[in-house]
Amino acid sequence: MDDDLLRAQRADAARSLLAKEPHGLFAVLDAARDPRVLTMVGDTHLPMASLYDGVLGDQLADVAPYLVQLSHHDDFFDLLVSEAWGDSWGVFLRCDRVDFRDLRRHLRRFLRVRDEAGARMLFRFYDPRVLRAFLPVCTVDEATQLFGPIDAFLVEGWEGESLLRITQDATGVRVASEPL
Repeated sequence: MDDDLLRAQRADAARSLLAKEPHGLFAVLDAARDPRVLTMVGDTHLPMASLYDGVLGDQLADVAPYLVQLSHHDDFFDLLVSEAWGDSWGVFLRCDRVDFRDLRRHLRRFLRVRDEAGARMLFRFYDPRVLRAFLPVCTVDEATQLFGPIDAFLVEGWEGESLLRITQDATGVRVASEPL
C-alpha cells in the first residue's frame, strides 16, 4: 500500500478515536518540528498559547510548544490530526478538571527539569517519542506530578500505527494501544 494512503487512513482512524473523547481535549504542539505548526496555531480562533513566557518566549516563538484547546467540531481539529499524525508534532491530552490557564500553568512546570546530577535540562514531554518512552518507566510519584489534573495522554504509536492512551492509577502508569 502507498505510504501516503496508509498515513491518511491512520490519521482518519486516529481522528475518529480522538473525536470520541469527552470534552476537555487539548494538544501540545511543537513548532520546532515543522513550520506548519506555527502557521496553524496562529490561524486558529481556538484558545491557544505558547508554553514559553517573557522575553525568552518572544525569542523562541518560532520553535515553542503551544497548548491548544481543541473542539471536535472545529475544522482545526480535523486539519491538525490529518497533518500531524505520524510526524511527532505533539501530544493530545484529556483534562476536564482545570481550565486552559491552569492547565498551561501546570504544563509549564515541566519544561525544565533536573537530572540525577542536579543539572537543569529541557524536558520535551510534548514530543510523543519522549513521552511514550518516559511515562512507562517513571515512578508513581513522577507520574503523579506530571499527570496532575490530566486524565490521559493520547499519543501516536512509534510509526503512527496506533493510538496510545496513557493513564495513571494508584499502582502506576497504564498504556493501552488502539491499532489504527
